[in-house]
Amino acid sequence: MHIHGKLIRIVESHEEVLLDWAEARRAAGRALTLVTLDRHTDTAPALRVDFVDNEDEEPDDAQLARWQKRVLMRFRDAEVEDLDELVKRLENDEHIDAALRLGILDRALIVSSQEGRTGDATTPGAKLVRPECAPDCADAPHGSAACARRRFDAQLESATLGPALTHLGFETTPSAPYVLDIDLDTFATRRGLAPDDAAVFHELIRGACLITIAREPEYVSESLDDHDADEIEAAVLAHITQALGAVS
Repeated sequence: MHIHGKLIRIVESHEEVLLDWAEARRAAGRALTLVTLDRHTDTAPALRVDFVDNEDEEPDDAQLARWQKRVLMRFRDAEVEDLDELVKRLENDEHIDAALRLGILDRALIVSSQEGRTGDATTPGAKLVRPECAPDCADAPHGSAACARRRFDAQLESATLGPALTHLGFETTPSAPYVLDIDLDTFATRRGLAPDDAAVFHELIRGACLITIAREPEYVSESLDDHDADEIEAAVLAHITQALGAVS
């Protein structure tokens, strides 16, 4: 769909955005920056599950690297439409690594709303920030259930998102093209969709060459409030409409 001339692509499972990123990269004539808002990091190594399915063993790093190289070489110069075969072999947290390895992205900047956890893969070219809590939270240390709700409630506030982007080295008026990617499962509370100050978020929307939205209804169901992917999608599209309508 287009909203005020901006291309918005909505997918059910997150790995499906790879095709749209590849098309945007072709249109731009250069690798893109990714700015993604997600509860999870989605930095799992590309094709790890595919390796296990085909080889019936858990790979070590060297085995996985050889497998990735062998498979991805087939797709490095492929037409965008031919990447659909690769997408079918990816899990919904492997697309960032694949896009970086294929040169679709030159860097991925991840703003995660989830509390820090162990087990995140380290993906070359990816950088992660997790705001510890809402800027005005006075609790010390953070980590209570109340802190978690405050963090989710404040995730789109400019006072939260602005410093997160600065930490990642991203300017909201960059010279290089970027994709804004939004996983709906990042919105665990209704309050988080209705910030008092959405200026930074709206600036991100206006500057993006493409906006991709992953519905991920299975993970949305883990939210703190009883809202579903349809409700969250409608709220996000309303933000996009408002941000773009202000300059159309």
